[in-house]
Amino acid sequence: MGVLTKTALTDRMKSVLLEMEDNKPLWNPRFADFMVSIGVGARVCKAYTPQTKGKVERTVSHVKKTLWAGISLTDLDDLNRQAYAWCERVNSRVHRTTPARPIDRLAEERLLPLPEAFAWERFATEERKVTWDGYVSYDGVLYGLAGTLHLAGETVQVRGARACSPSGSRAKCFSARRGQEKPHLSLALADRALAAGYSVLFTMLADLARTLESASHPGLVRQRLRRYITPSVLVIDEVGYTRLSQEQSHQFFELVAARYEHGSIILTSNTSFAGWGNLLGGDEVLATALLGRLLHHAEEISISGRSYRMKERQAECMGETA
Repeated sequence: MGVLTKTALTDRMKSVLLEMEDNKPLWNPRFADFMVSIGVGARVCKAYTPQTKGKVERTVSHVKKTLWAGISLTDLDDLNRQAYAWCERVNSRVHRTTPARPIDRLAEERLLPLPEAFAWERFATEERKVTWDGYVSYDGVLYGLAGTLHLAGETVQVRGARACSPSGSRAKCFSARRGQEKPHLSLALADRALAAGYSVLFTMLADLARTLESASHPGLVRQRLRRYITPSVLVIDEVGYTRLSQEQSHQFFELVAARYEHGSIILTSNTSFAGWGNLLGGDEVLATALLGRLLHHAEEISISGRSYRMKERQAECMGETA
């Protein structure tokens, strides 16, 4: 709707209400902060009182019975379309309490406009503890934090993102010699994807291969594969530096096949595609099948020129001798 009410009636869950003190609500600090940020007052329903608590519960029950029961959907967009159509139908009926159609009452209500994003977007984050090996758990999936082992045991903030993939689930491949900062380019694209609301996971191929190979049984392999399949954008760095075993090669193929036309991949490599057979344990057939899926919608960017690291070092040397 794009508008807010002046007051919100809420149930008595701990995420909202800590306790009643002298018949006054002691709000959860995070909830109170959120309500102040969006400029909406809060009222807590009375316990065991149908006139207030029943109104909250009745809304949930009504949605379950009239929208959710027997619903058939293909994806989240389909669910949103059906939910919007359901709202249009419900709001066009005469309400027994008012008695008027909600769609007519809406025009009479003096509702508040939505605040700017900065007022509420910080509340989309959640706190998670970093594991000893540099992962955080979010929504049932472990996400690796590249280069952040120093954060092991620390608490960080994480935020969910859209599950759809940018650019129609495409692959972007950076190919260059060493020292030409391929990771910086891939991380810049990853940063733009995060800013646009997509989920991103960064990993190096050697770490990915070791993580999958160390799984002790097939169920754990599938669980760990899900870690790399779920994000909208997967960044795989340093492809070509490590020659994969036969088992690792097949697991890498399984990952690429699972993400094919479902999730975007950004990949950096110092090895031409012609040499990927040697990279995948000498299996040319597997390499052909993997590259067929990877390159179908891919954009290859070949980088040439002098090493940025050497360029900076030469500049430092020139400065020292000047």
